[in-house]
Amino acid sequence: MKELVKALKEKGVKKVKVEKTKQYQALKVGGQLCLCYFERKSGNYFQLPWDNRKIGCGDVNALTDLVVNFAQWRKGHKITNEVDTFEIPEDMLVD
Repeated sequence: MKELVKALKEKGVKKVKVEKTKQYQALKVGGQLCLCYFERKSGNYFQLPWDNRKIGCGDVNALTDLVVNFAQWRKGHKITNEVDTFEIPEDMLVD
């Protein structure tokens, strides 16, 4: 998560914050929840808020782009079931 925050700040994204809950780490951009990071016995993964597709992270730059795109997408969308309409590149999805 630290690498991701650093990469986002290098890209000029302001107001990046990570908060920890009992279930996950929450990445907020401009006060809006943009990404969740889960650590589980079965493996660690990321998820967009309220979206059940698991995202893997081999490349921090790809994940950074995804967060930037999602943060921009969120400006025009409320978090509802329509988060499923936000496209995640196939190679980032984990079974």
